[in-house]
Amino acid sequence: MNKVIMRRRGERILDEIDSPYSEMTQGLFVTDGPHAYSKLIAAACDAGMKFASITTFDDLAIREDNRVAGAIIKRAFVSAMPREITCVDPAAIESSLVIDATGYDARVIKTLETCGLIQTNKCIDAIHISKTLQHMFDQQQTQDSQLCQRRR
Repeated sequence: MNKVIMRRRGERILDEIDSPYSEMTQGLFVTDGPHAYSKLIAAACDAGMKFASITTFDDLAIREDNRVAGAIIKRAFVSAMPREITCVDPAAIESSLVIDATGYDARVIKTLETCGLIQTNKCIDAIHISKTLQHMFDQQQTQDSQLCQRRR
């Protein structure tokens, strides 16, 4: 339980953050999830990343050129309180990078899609994990072969 499985090249990140892993089969690696996650979080903090803990995503801050410029968030407890007694407005935070860490909900991605700013591949979802992994692998293989062709 709590294992993370990744394909070749994912181990480079684990090497960089000094997180242990082992090769299960040719090109397939496994690591302890909590150990790897904590190392990733520590590396991000060391690099200056700021986290907004115990918050919920409300919306995106989008500039006139359709560039994502931040997120609209609120404290998680506000959502649980009756609307009549809450007087806390969501907070807009500006950022040069927004990472969707909402899990399978993918709320940031869905917001972009709702706004018509992106179109997602409908075969990628939580229910079809094998299709998703194969699709990601196929895309990477295509990118790799294109890169090799350009270098020739």
